[in-house]
Amino acid sequence: MPEPFCLVPTKTFLIDLRKIPPSLRRRTEAAIEKLKKDPFRGRKLEAVETGQWRIRIGDYQIRYDVIGNDVVLHRIRHRKDIYRE
Repeated sequence: MPEPFCLVPTKTFLIDLRKIPPSLRRRTEAAIEKLKKDPFRGRKLEAVETGQWRIRIGDYQIRYDVIGNDVVLHRIRHRKDIYRE
């Protein structure tokens, strides 16, 4: 059985996570657990330096990078705000 990936949340991800609606919290936790097993299930983004992968949870998206055996979680925001920095 392949070794699971290690999740590395950034400080901005943890701040964003506190702001999501409580109704989405369980779905978000389930999606993050799935990323541990297969981070390549998301969609690869073109022409971005940070957060080259994304996965959608309802109207929210998680932006992340896969670096070696680590999944670096950068942001979780509403899809209308995720690309604004």
